[in-house]
Amino acid sequence: MPVIDSNPQQNTFEFDNGITISSDFDSGNLSRCVQNADDPYHFHLYPSGDGLPYSNVGHYKTWFYFSVKGIKAGDTLTFNVRNMAQQGKLYKAGLKPVFRVTPNSKKWKRCGGTVTWAYMNEGFSLTWTHHFNAFNSERDDTAYFAWTYPYSFEETLKKTRKIVKRFENHEQIYVHREVLYYSREHRPMELLTFTDKCGMTEEREETIEGLFPEHSDTDPTKMRPFKFDKQTIFLSCRVHPGETPASYVLNGIFNFITNEKSE
Repeated sequence: MPVIDSNPQQNTFEFDNGITISSDFDSGNLSRCVQNADDPYHFHLYPSGDGLPYSNVGHYKTWFYFSVKGIKAGDTLTFNVRNMAQQGKLYKAGLKPVFRVTPNSKKWKRCGGTVTWAYMNEGFSLTWTHHFNAFNSERDDTAYFAWTYPYSFEETLKKTRKIVKRFENHEQIYVHREVLYYSREHRPMELLTFTDKCGMTEEREETIEGLFPEHSDTDPTKMRPFKFDKQTIFLSCRVHPGETPASYVLNGIFNFITNEKSE
């Protein structure tokens, strides 16, 4: 039984029948891949934990996101995602993984057919079969599968840049972007300030030792935001990789509070 085991989340697994399963891309998550000994088109997949190994959520495995290449039109593959946190209530209510095939498809779709699940000694197990009826290996088609609709780090940064540019020098709405700190993989953790300019003072928020690594006292784009004489509401989302619905909710909040036509 061919077994490829690796860590952390971004890995690529190549098999003798030409199939490549990978999570080496933004938001991908797959630490281990096992090809079934009796069926080379059946794969057992093991996601990495949603948190740091030494934290109390380090082994909470919910999020999986991987790609498949090297298959032909008409092939049928079976995926068995194992060692997950208990998800039975969600799948009992009809939840299914999502997929899309690039470069021709931009929209995600729910996987068709039956999705089965079970509680095993090693954790929750999820199984489904996918038929690739329009796959074209010659044009380098790639199929992506995920626990639910992904929202990547790249998309988050693009959304931020778009908002900041839109309200730059706006007469009424004040938007400020700064880097609170960097993740362990040196990704910027952004802090956004939204408000109208009512109650705006000439003072800036104080710097805090150890935070705001890109802060500058001379570059206006990297200064702390202005202080406002009003109540502050703090929102946070997407603590763990699998909490992609929170990113969509936060986007809805962004759109709501920056809607100039709404009161």
